[in-house]
Amino acid sequence: MCNELVEKGTFIRLNESKRPNSFACFSDPSDVARVEDRTYICSRKKEDAGPTNNWVEPKEMKQTLSKLLDGCMKGRTMYVIPFSMGPIGSEIRTLELKSPTQNMLLPTCIS
Repeated sequence: MCNELVEKGTFIRLNESKRPNSFACFSDPSDVARVEDRTYICSRKKEDAGPTNNWVEPKEMKQTLSKLLDGCMKGRTMYVIPFSMGPIGSEIRTLELKSPTQNMLLPTCIS
């Protein structure tokens, strides 16, 4: 995966003798992780979203997103990565799934 990203110009391979198996990757300055007015919490109860978040009923958001996203992954590979936040087997761990939106994030998710 990393070699493919180097070939595409997304990754820059660092000096192998100083930093083995290391790469530099720079995101576009206009790419922001969260845009407040387009971020919604879709919980069963509005009060669960908190006072500073936008809220939409889950079924309504599913209908909206289904229309917008229909066919958006055609011809693309989607990665779904299971991971544990905390020690496996621990009472404090949370099991989650991550789906990186950009292939440049994939190596960080599985390293």
